[in-house]
Amino acid sequence: MIRLQQRRKEEPALGPSERRRKIIEIISLRRYDTMSNLACEFGVSWHTIFRDIQVLAGEYPLIVTRGNGGGISLPKGYYVSHRYLSPKQERAIRRNLDAVDMEDRATFESILTEFVCKKHLDNRNT
Repeated sequence: MIRLQQRRKEEPALGPSERRRKIIEIISLRRYDTMSNLACEFGVSWHTIFRDIQVLAGEYPLIVTRGNGGGISLPKGYYVSHRYLSPKQERAIRRNLDAVDMEDRATFESILTEFVCKKHLDNRNT
């Protein structure tokens, strides 16, 4: 950890947007990390990472586990490099399915199957 912190201090500080982009890339690659580790790695406070995670949680299906042994992860099968429909986009398509002919309906349903994040489906069915 000390080496990471020293290395980061030598590099120019990242702006919030760039730091958040790198955080989500790291979580997607590692699948799990802690806020303390990310704070150390980026040379910022735990509170800064906490705020970054709050912002990122509005854009990505982050799973935040609190307490001892807690951390940040992404749902199994979700990768940032893949494209998914947002919940709002999914709702708009589902609302309009009845208005399209059967051929287009099958196409829209295949789009939903391919591009809806599994976590969104799980949340909708509970």
